Formats: sequence, structure tokens, C-alpha cells
Amino acid sequence: WQFAGWHAAAGGDGSEGGEPGAPELGEAWDPASPVTEDLRLYARWSLRLDVTVPVSVAFAVDASTGEATPPDPGRYALKSRTVREVEVEAAALRSEQAEIEGFFELPAGALPEGATDADALAAWQGALSAANLSLAADAPGAPSIELPFAGDRVGSAWLSSHALTDAERGSYRLAAFDYAGAAFDEAWQGADPSECLPLRLGLSIPADRLEVRDGLDGMRPITRLALTVSARE
Repeated sequence: WQFAGWHAAAGGDGSEGGEPGAPELGEAWDPASPVTEDLRLYARWSLRLDVTVPVSVAFAVDASTGEATPPDPGRYALKSRTVREVEVEAAALRSEQAEIEGFFELPAGALPEGATDADALAAWQGALSAANLSLAADAPGAPSIELPFAGDRVGSAWLSSHALTDAERGSYRLAAFDYAGAAFDEAWQGADPSECLPLRLGLSIPADRLEVRDGLDGMRPITRLALTVSARE
């Protein structure tokens, strides 16, 4: 929780009298305002959402086979130190065309001779719309979320998103964090496994429309993953 200021009770002047409780709060009290009588002020606290989410998504490429391998689930994980349950509301991808072309290529013959830039862009959009990044919480029964690499185009990037259903949110949820049992740890993974949710990533590519480039080796970033999270009441 984060301190958010001092307030008098709504509909009153904040003067002493009556029983203390948790009334509806009025406007914020200005410490610089003159005080001519005793005041009763109430502290307002706002929930501090403290969640670590993964961002850049990279796959390892075997130069000899061209096979793309997803990262270990431990590398991509949601971690929460929020004192209420937290769940994922939505997932989105932002894929820069330059990074996409550094990882994928259109197969030979995908573009006719004399194809224009518009033709090439349409071919890329068609291929990327059929290629998906899959996201699944590393938990029993968690449904996989499929995000196409191409949706809307903004500038040099492709955008796509998915709003989780109520049923899906139940699998992408982290328990409330308990500071009483937490010890300082530079490599913190959660005071309890329930406060750290590993994510399994996968890649689905239409082999007849898209190929992994030859000669690549090691980890290569191909997209940015954004997760929208919220605290449950």
C-alpha cells in the first residue's frame, strides 16, 4: 500500500467529535492551510501494484538445422509483490518489421517477378497473420493463448492483442504477497511458488509461407510481449 495523502471526512470540516471510524473521504487536506481548531484527518492509502512482467521475446536458433527453440519457462515469468491477488487481463505483441525480417524470410517464389513494395508488405502480412506466438502459464490445465505476429500495422511495427476471458484469467493469477514471510533475495523468484508464474512460449510457423533464415545462431529477439495485469478486489 502507498500513502496517498491526508483527508477530512466528506461532508464535514474534519473537526473533532463523534466516534472514529472509516468514513467516506472528502477533498485532500492542504498542510499549508491555516488550522484554527482541532482536526480529525484520515490517511488515504492506494494499492501499489508491484508486478514484474517479461518484455522481449527471443528464440534460440540452431545454425545447422534452422530449428527455433523457445526459452526456458523460468526465464519468462510473472512475479508479484502485490498484497492482493493479481491476474492477467490482456496480452499483446509488438513486432518490428526489421526484427521480423532478421529472423524470418519469405520462401523462394513467394513474390512474383516485379513485385512492388505493397506486394511484399501484403505477403509479409499474410504470412505473419498465420504465424503465432503461443503463451501458456506453467500450471495444470492452463489454456494456451495464441497471438498472431501480424494484426494492425502502426509505422514499422505489427500489433496484435488478446483480451483474456474470465475462465482464462483464473489460470493466469498470482496469489497475494505476504511481506511477513519474505526475505531479501537478489534473485527473488517469489516468497512462495504461487507468487511466481512461469510462462511457456511456443512458435507456430506456416512452413509454406514463412521460413527461419539460414545461418542464424543463438538467441534472437523477434517480438515484444506486453501483459496487462490488475489486482483483484
